[in-house]
Amino acid sequence: MGRLDAKREWIVIAALLLCVALLRGPALLSAWYNNLASLTLRPGWQALHRALSIAPCPPRAAESTAAQQVGQALRLNPQSERARLNAARLAWLRGDCEAALEAWGSLPSSDVIARLEHANGLYALGREREALELYRQIDHAAEYLHIRGELAEALQDVEAAIAWYELAIKVLPTQATMHSLATLYVERGQHDAAMAVLDSLSEGTQGADVWLWWRLGQSAQSAGDWEIALRAFEHGALQSDDPCTFWEAQADVLEQLEKWATAETVSLRAQAVCPERLWPYLRLGRLRRQAGDLLAALHWYRQAEELWPEHVAPKYYLGVIHFDQQQYDQARGYFQQVLDLEPGHLWSIYYLAWCSHESGDRHAAVETLARAIALHDEQPWRWAVLLGDWHLELAEREEALAAYRQALSWHPGDEDIQARIESALQSRP
Repeated sequence: MGRLDAKREWIVIAALLLCVALLRGPALLSAWYNNLASLTLRPGWQALHRALSIAPCPPRAAESTAAQQVGQALRLNPQSERARLNAARLAWLRGDCEAALEAWGSLPSSDVIARLEHANGLYALGREREALELYRQIDHAAEYLHIRGELAEALQDVEAAIAWYELAIKVLPTQATMHSLATLYVERGQHDAAMAVLDSLSEGTQGADVWLWWRLGQSAQSAGDWEIALRAFEHGALQSDDPCTFWEAQADVLEQLEKWATAETVSLRAQAVCPERLWPYLRLGRLRRQAGDLLAALHWYRQAEELWPEHVAPKYYLGVIHFDQQQYDQARGYFQQVLDLEPGHLWSIYYLAWCSHESGDRHAAVETLARAIALHDEQPWRWAVLLGDWHLELAEREEALAAYRQALSWHPGDEDIQARIESALQSRP
């Protein structure tokens, strides 16, 4: 009995497999032919998509085995969307681009790949209005175009990258794409084009990310395009919840442009809005010192010192101002406070040397300046020249010659140093 039941089960399974073969056989065979066609078309289609820009319609080409394979797939299953997609690709590769457009257009709107191919084809044939209309109907089409731009940029094809970004912006202007485009314009020195993008960046763009302004401003700074950097940081400050960071960068650019009054206005705004930040006090002190208003500079530095008693910068600049006013004891006091907090603060040691020199303690000046030179990470040849001069003031000719020769080794060929060496040699008793 058991053997009979097993036989019946096999009969049922065989019948089911026969039904599947009869019902699904054409579809399965169609898929098999279409897979063959995909393999045949792949090299040509991948080569087309490796092009960094949208490739134009190719010239007419001879028939390929892919035509037979696609034809067989469609005869077995005329409704196969994958086979119809391959038929469109085949038509494009053969140069029958209008037929390709018609084939892509006949596929369901849910087929995003086919719709993108259709839009790309329209654009390649110069039918920009139709292409843009179709791109705008496709979800994430602008992102796709932006990614194509990033790929071209990564492969250092700036022309293609600009073309993709410009097309993406026509479809949907986003801050990310406009930032990328403006950055490329900056790098190419296309000032007017970059400014035009900047002017439109804050109007009607999607995907707001204020730090894109930061990156654009930094790119412009690196390229020395100060006006664009300034505009970028201005826009960022207007849109950011943290405007003080943008104001600081904006003030840097304004100083590069020698717009001192505007830099001071920006710094005053930052000090009022972000009184917990140190930089506005320091910048206001520096700008006032630069303008010759030492009392106002002292006011800002003293405020900074009161608010940040453990920070070296306010104390250092207070020392510099007192030094400028020839108040050497007060200056020395501040520089020593800096060194108590940061023993290796190079410029405080340098100014202490000057304080000793101007106060008449030239032996201490020489020792302190030699210490500053020894601590310097680079080759401070001017300091070495100064050390030589101070040794000569003490009639220490051998020490002076050693300092001058050190300076000359760091700055070879300097005629002024050579003249000092010759003068010192001639003045030997």
